[in-house]
Amino acid sequence: ATGTYTLGANTTIEFAGSSATKIRAGVSSPVIPYKNIVISGTNVALDYLATPINIQSGGSFTVKNAAVFRLSNTDGFSGGTTTAISSSNSPIITLESGSTVDYAGAAQTVTNAQSYKSLKVSTAGIKTVVNDVTVEEDVTVSAGELLVPNAKNLYVTNQVLNTGGTITFENNASLIQVNDVSNSGNIVYNRTSPLTVGGSDYVYWSSPVAGQTVPSGQNYIWNNGAGTLGGWASAATSTMGEGQGVI
Repeated sequence: ATGTYTLGANTTIEFAGSSATKIRAGVSSPVIPYKNIVISGTNVALDYLATPINIQSGGSFTVKNAAVFRLSNTDGFSGGTTTAISSSNSPIITLESGSTVDYAGAAQTVTNAQSYKSLKVSTAGIKTVVNDVTVEEDVTVSAGELLVPNAKNLYVTNQVLNTGGTITFENNASLIQVNDVSNSGNIVYNRTSPLTVGGSDYVYWSSPVAGQTVPSGQNYIWNNGAGTLGGWASAATSTMGEGQGVI
């Protein structure tokens, strides 16, 4: 709604329902100092690139079970002055079990100021994990790209679902899952070998996913049944097994 907001120390604004709802924010005149915000709707969005929601001192921002909060802020969800939830006044942020934070902008940073319950990427553009991120439930990518850069980790308790986008792990980045669940869709893992490999050197590879086919060429796997001590056997065009490496 337009006009001037005057929100007292004990006020709570709840954004509910399934219709598309946008949260009004402002960091310059008129500044909107919310006290407590509750997201219980399934299509609630903050549609700014660099304007955050400002919370009064002692205030809170809560995303309820089954609710979805969509953000477009380039700097991500929380932890900064231009993230979706401003860090000014140190608001209490609660993401309830079953809640979803949806990165719905263009190029965005996926922040790690706190753990997510479910994390979603739903629009075109690259969403980049700049530090290790923890997701206590599921990760879903329906459009765009979720990029985990070199040496960063994505911790996920349950499933990783790629339903129409791209999920990329760069060299030395890792997906670490707690529960033994089945993921869905493709995940791209990029691994970089040394620029030069000597005549007696080799690179040891393994696959983080089932069903990976070994390329043709000089690729070998250790065969314990070959001779008394075992020996190397060609792994070209074979399917990698669990816990097995290929050189």
